[in-house]
Amino acid sequence: MNWKQILLSALIFAVVSELVHTLGVIPTMGYYTDPANFGLWSQIMMPDAGPPGTEFYLASFAFAFITGCVFAWAYSVLKKCIPGKGVMNGFNYGLMLFLLVGVPYTLTTILLLAVPIGLLMGWALESFVIYGLSGLAFAKIMK
Repeated sequence: MNWKQILLSALIFAVVSELVHTLGVIPTMGYYTDPANFGLWSQIMMPDAGPPGTEFYLASFAFAFITGCVFAWAYSVLKKCIPGKGVMNGFNYGLMLFLLVGVPYTLTTILLLAVPIGLLMGWALESFVIYGLSGLAFAKIMK
């Protein structure tokens, strides 16, 4: 297990995550600015009306990096058990992450929280893209 590769992979996961989530806000902005949804957002995300503050972006990046460490470590342990060669091995891992993490999260959120379905579908699509791209990166870095 190469910790430098895991940390680099986690960093890439965090950067990809932040970029995809930032771009994902563009088509779903109406959900974030709808007063009916204001009660959904944490004080870290929206302490006041308007865009999130610096604390939110720092926490978001830190959380994505920690998640990336977990996912990259799991890939380093499981990569020989995942079908596919080269980057397809990584993409298959990303697909597995989406099916094991993204889909259950979306379904559970539908049951527990009053998040609009359109926004949840946007988040699910973002997760699919993040996991797929990060899986490709993991495979490239951890050959």
